[in-house]
Amino acid sequence: MQWFRSWFLRRKTLLRLRTLTVQPIWLPINIDQYIQNFAKNSTNSKKVETLKQYLCLRMSHRTRGDHLSGPYRDALYTVSLYYRFTNNDPEYLACIGFDIDDDKIIVKQIQGNQGKGELLGLFKWERMLLSILTDWANESGFKQIRVIQAKNQRWCRNGDRMKRMYMHYDVTARRSGFNLDQDSGQYIKYIKVLV
Repeated sequence: MQWFRSWFLRRKTLLRLRTLTVQPIWLPINIDQYIQNFAKNSTNSKKVETLKQYLCLRMSHRTRGDHLSGPYRDALYTVSLYYRFTNNDPEYLACIGFDIDDDKIIVKQIQGNQGKGELLGLFKWERMLLSILTDWANESGFKQIRVIQAKNQRWCRNGDRMKRMYMHYDVTARRSGFNLDQDSGQYIKYIKVLV
């Protein structure tokens, strides 16, 4: 019976994701606890509390032009973190991009906005976005989530970019409880589907 529930949740999620080709959506996820869990130890608690008020998440599809500025999308779906301080359009901070393969989510992009280093420096944003996506995948009936290795990301180059991307992909996945699968060359975490 659990396989049916997983299948049903995934099907329902995939139908909802189809609407993203028409219009991106703001995700109704309370990220306060995520920010608290992933705040850096050296971060002033007052700054973290202020930050909670202004962060929001947006999910979009690669083929749909989004009126908000944001990342170049390396995957079909993207969950982006925005900072909404004023009535102006929210400012893009970071994103996690993924594709879906049956009961698996495959993370292909973990990217921060280099111009927003001061804000992103307040918390472990890579791990926070991966945790949010993992929880969403669990609630949506997916059985595993995978993260590609940095060396397999098409924008990976030598030097500083390689080091930064290694931290974004490989180190983030390992610190988040993922294990490297030698056969696929991807980091994998199996999800216990909520029933």
